[in-house]
Amino acid sequence: MKKLTPPPAQPPVPADPRLKWGDRALLRLVWKSVRAVSAHVPPLRIRLPGGPDPRQLLALLTFCYSTGIYATEDIEYAARQGRLPPGLVPRSGLTADLLRAFRRANRPWIEESLARVFARLPEAAAWFTTAAENALPPERHLEACRRAARRAVELATLFDTALAD
Repeated sequence: MKKLTPPPAQPPVPADPRLKWGDRALLRLVWKSVRAVSAHVPPLRIRLPGGPDPRQLLALLTFCYSTGIYATEDIEYAARQGRLPPGLVPRSGLTADLLRAFRRANRPWIEESLARVFARLPEAAAWFTTAAENALPPERHLEACRRAARRAVELATLFDTALAD
């Protein structure tokens, strides 16, 4: 009988990239992604007079979704408690209802921004791609990241739906 050898142990992948990269590095990736996305799309929707800048809301949701904070109530609570980087949090007017409305109106751009962050985090690729996909050209790798971003936004929507019931 042939003895099977176990596969080599893989290093654990943190659920929150801040554990490895820290807030600053992740924040730089988020803002780089937001600038790239907002430069190539029509103006982001949901611009309230005197309200938060849509790019700031895009960065806030991108950051939160990339760190595993999905429910809008959790994002609002984390912002009020000072648990998010200050540059992401609007000075006033941030509510769960505003975040939900922004997500509904700007979902494609949120997904694209999040996919670009995922594509730049080497360990994130292991969460949602296979070894074969990682060997593909970068544009194919970005497609896997887009699928993962779509699932993350769907998860956020499911969290909000469950909390509303």
